[in-house]
Parts: sequence; structure tokens; C-alpha cells
Amino acid sequence: MIHTKSLSASGEMYITPNAGDYTQAAFLSELHEIIAGQLAQHHRVILNLQHATKIDGNGYLVFSELMKKASGLDVQLQFTNIPDSISETIDNVRNVSDG
Repeated sequence: MIHTKSLSASGEMYITPNAGDYTQAAFLSELHEIIAGQLAQHHRVILNLQHATKIDGNGYLVFSELMKKASGLDVQLQFTNIPDSISETIDNVRNVSDG
């Protein structure tokens, strides 16, 4: 299950997935769909990764694609509460949009 909370006054959307394994294709597909849909409707989308325990190449590709989409829409996609176990991967994702 993926929890979302919209703060319409500020144009922000908070997304908190409660699944820990970011290697599952079905989960990543659902997450991608939710975030992509929110990017067009908000100024900033904040993804809370506190429950993430594992991320693989597929997760990296999904997040990288979303960062590029956000950049194209001039929307800020922000990651928060990043566990140490996935911090390097998320840093690499952030660098994709900067490069």
C-alpha cells in the first residue's frame, strides 16, 4: 500500500510507501504510476523512503525516469528519510537529473 497526502494550499504531495522491498516489479510499477500522476498536479512531490530496505537496478531506473519527468515539468521531486542502505543509490538518482 502506498499512502499519499496532498497539501493543496501549498501544492505539495507527500507519498509514503510502506513496502520495504523496492525490487518488486509490481510495487515499482504502482509507485511510478502514482508519482507520475502527481507530478502533473503539484509543484513539489515528496517521497518518504523511511520504509525502504532494498533497491535494485529496476528501482534506480524508475526513480531516474521520474526525476527526468519532474525536471521536464519543472516540478521538484524530493526524497526524504532515506535509509543508509539505499542512500548511495538515491544519490546516484539525484545526480541523473543534475547532469
